[in-house]
Amino acid sequence: DQFSSCLEDRTFEARIQAGLDLGQERGVNSTPSFFLNGQRLIGAQPLAVFNEAIAKVQQGEELAQEAPQEPQQPAVAPTPATINDEVAAAKGDPSAPVTIVEFTDYQCPYCARYVEQTLPDLLEQYVESGDVYYVMKDFPLDHIHEEARAAAVAARCAGEQDTYWEMHDALFANQPQWAETGEDSQAVFVDLAAELALNEDEFEACLESGRFDSAIESNLAEGQALG
Repeated sequence: DQFSSCLEDRTFEARIQAGLDLGQERGVNSTPSFFLNGQRLIGAQPLAVFNEAIAKVQQGEELAQEAPQEPQQPAVAPTPATINDEVAAAKGDPSAPVTIVEFTDYQCPYCARYVEQTLPDLLEQYVESGDVYYVMKDFPLDHIHEEARAAAVAARCAGEQDTYWEMHDALFANQPQWAETGEDSQAVFVDLAAELALNEDEFEACLESGRFDSAIESNLAEGQALG
């Protein structure tokens, strides 16, 4: 009861804000950030770095600080990256003056936040006006997101029925329902397909066909090559 009351009353909101204000005042712009007797140490450092830093502070020495780098103007115009043709989907005018290529992971919570908070306005302001051509590519981070590749396949299979973007939005909106279900994730994808009025038999057959495996792998390799 005390814990619930503490949450509801936002008991520590002022203290948290004070910590945020202090960090910003001291130039903190990433976490974790540390101050050893007021001297800055940035990043998730190994113990050896802390041992050395603590020893220096105890001896009254200064910790080495990286000098801020001034932005350098390129000597020549940057060379655009070459993007292969394995595109999951695209929106807008291919001849628009700006092309945005997004590499996405459907199980990534940050990608979901981008889709909710940023992408709709970007599409409305730039794609619909003809200023931007928006291209989607798959980038499933298999080592941390076990269902991301299957979700990418689901989006592409929906695209075969001209419903890629609707499935794209549905996958992100329903991410908590399928992201941790393991083998049951396909059942969630089929339910989403039904809600989008897709032909379920064709959709399921596509999921099991493996025909997008090489395209997704190509996008993943391309994204890794681009850094």
